[in-house]
Amino acid sequence: MSETIRNPDLGGSVPTHVPAALVYDYDFFLGQRGMSAPQMELGKKLHAEAPAIFYTPKNGGHWVVTRAAQAKDVLGQPDKFSSQMKHLPHRAATNSISLLPINLDPPSHTDARKIIMPMFSPGAVATMRDRIRETAASYIDRVVDRGSCEFVSEIGHQFPINIFMMLVDGSMADRDLLVGMTERYMHSPEPAKRAAGFKDLSTFLGAMIDQRRLHPGDDLISRILAGSILGQPLTNDEILGEVILVYLAGLDTVAGMLTFVIHHLARHPEQYKELVANPGRVPEVIEELIRVCGVAVIERGVANDMEFQGITLKQNDRVVIMLPLAGVDDTVTQCPFKVDLDRKGSQHMAFGWGPHHCIGSHLARVEIRIFLEEWIKRIPSFRVREGANFVVGGGQTWTVDNLPLLWPA
Repeated sequence: MSETIRNPDLGGSVPTHVPAALVYDYDFFLGQRGMSAPQMELGKKLHAEAPAIFYTPKNGGHWVVTRAAQAKDVLGQPDKFSSQMKHLPHRAATNSISLLPINLDPPSHTDARKIIMPMFSPGAVATMRDRIRETAASYIDRVVDRGSCEFVSEIGHQFPINIFMMLVDGSMADRDLLVGMTERYMHSPEPAKRAAGFKDLSTFLGAMIDQRRLHPGDDLISRILAGSILGQPLTNDEILGEVILVYLAGLDTVAGMLTFVIHHLARHPEQYKELVANPGRVPEVIEELIRVCGVAVIERGVANDMEFQGITLKQNDRVVIMLPLAGVDDTVTQCPFKVDLDRKGSQHMAFGWGPHHCIGSHLARVEIRIFLEEWIKRIPSFRVREGANFVVGGGQTWTVDNLPLLWPA
């Protein structure tokens, strides 16, 4: 454990191995508050003011990576930047178990991915498209004649959880309960609230796992129950950890990204008008919209003391990778703060990089594309309600508290 020195100006402690030039005051829970397009606004601010890798004393103190090249370098070296809980000791305050496969390093990580990968292959997702389209249409149809909706609570959180329930063959009766648990765990700045949310989520999904043990099927939970890692059957905690991770990734990431996409189009009616006039363009513009609507913020722990890009890192230093900002990195993308529907080959890291690249990225793209196609069919124009308070929550994924929308009924 490295020694620390108090920095009263920044409200936290800075380890002695961190030079003052690399210290920057940033709170990854609260730093996005007040921004209507945090990917762009925060990206512009941090890329201009802070080093590509800097240290903040907030939230227990940790390193922050904001540029694409450095993020790829970190994520491509799991032997140096580990996902294991033993190298992320701060997680012990909230997580009672590891989340699989994200909290594993190769080769165990590779085996854990193999258990669920068939459920997210292009072929498997293709069999879900009709049901995804029906689900999207049903949620939009509930509000279209009204001429308004609060997008986050009425659609943003509800639509993705339906897709998760398709994968696990679950009931929709407890949707609101699950959303509340997820919100507490993923977005509360207070460790105690995060821990309580994680415990409640574990209990709920644990009961679902117990039920599936009694009545196995062809669903995702049944596949996880039958899985193994390096030739050994999964333990109860490993099973629970893998189910929780799939649930969180499927709900929180898609809900946040979809809400930011809708918010962007509401604020840029000329781009939405173009899509309404040419709905066949939706598949080709999805990557450009995702580029500026990324929400995932991920963490790694330093496996051993080392020098990395001229920076001294100590074992178990926490490293937070700001994936939403990689999409607006001007060293990768020309004019990154302009959303160009004609841009070819949009570069982003919204679904991660390297061995931990999101297994469900293809499904997430399909969900967003299909939803947008159905929205365009029914709502030719829309806007954010005047005076709406747009609040972005931080943490492991960026979320929007509420998004009230209006359109001609």
